[in-house]
Amino acid sequence: MPAGFNARFFALRFPVIIVLAYFVVQWQVSLLPKLLVVMLGAFAISVGLYQFIVRRVPPLRVIYGMKA
Repeated sequence: MPAGFNARFFALRFPVIIVLAYFVVQWQVSLLPKLLVVMLGAFAISVGLYQFIVRRVPPLRVIYGMKA
């Protein structure tokens, strides 16, 4: 992994967590399913965004510190 990858991944993951959690906390289920959905959903969405958008769009590659 390139240096600084964790910081870039966090910057991508944080808004995903906020948006996903906004909707999930309104569900009428216990805390554990909500936690699992937010954690696994945020990870999956963030990896998908990184793999399919950030790595393929040259301006975003530069913003995330990769070669264009």
